[in-house]
Amino acid sequence: MNALNPILVSPSDFVPPGRLVYGKDGPKWEGPISWSRNHGPEARTTWLAGKVSGVVGALLPDGTRGQIIKQGDPERGGWRRANEDGSWTHGLIEVTDGDVRFLDDRDPPRPLRWQQGSLPAELARSKDVIEAVADRDFAEDLYGGLCSIGWRHDASGKEYWGTWQRAAKIVASLRGRGECYTDFFLMGNEGVLVEKVDDLLYGLGWSNIGGVDPASRAKRAMMIVETCEARPMGETPEWYRMWANGLSFGTSPDNRLHVCALTGRVTLEEWDLFWELFEVPSE
Repeated sequence: MNALNPILVSPSDFVPPGRLVYGKDGPKWEGPISWSRNHGPEARTTWLAGKVSGVVGALLPDGTRGQIIKQGDPERGGWRRANEDGSWTHGLIEVTDGDVRFLDDRDPPRPLRWQQGSLPAELARSKDVIEAVADRDFAEDLYGGLCSIGWRHDASGKEYWGTWQRAAKIVASLRGRGECYTDFFLMGNEGVLVEKVDDLLYGLGWSNIGGVDPASRAKRAMMIVETCEARPMGETPEWYRMWANGLSFGTSPDNRLHVCALTGRVTLEEWDLFWELFEVPSE
């Protein structure tokens, strides 16, 4: 089975109500960008930009129906289903005319490993951190404090500077519940350091050394857009279904990057980095 895509059996008589078309003025989306379909009496899929974006009522391996089915890690592809204890089981979906089945994956995400002495490794070793990060609110605060803020170990002098994606991966891995980094990425609190996070890291011997210099951020964001626009157009990547509700065909950098993603010209790493660099204009 291909872990990068759902197992999708397309109905032969189904015509999508919306589609991407290429005209003399460039690519445009015609018709609805989102829709839903019933598959038998109990299952339903939702679609976004031509990709399955959500599932309700999927048949689970034990014969019950799952009502909370979410997309999996965009790097690995696949899907996940919610468990009663708040954790997630990862797998794939099989879509047919009559039903949607969830298939448990034999290779679930594994905890990340970090270099000894690094900040993520020190966090993973601390019982206090593991207990604290079990609380969702604290986990979000820790994510914010690892974004756009540098940390230095008082004894070793080692420093931590991480991307927003890396910060989200650290928090998701520390929690060990099968969450994806997208559960924390772009929370809106990036670079916000709350006292309880500062105190906890200080107790581990790490002091914050200030934020990232914002002067070059807009220039770097535009470089990503221009690099992507220069590439040939291709297929819409599966991971874009997570973000396609923001699609617009305007002329601002974020609008232009959405069109590049829709037309297969952006890598996931470039996409995540752009949103870290780009400052959304205030209304």
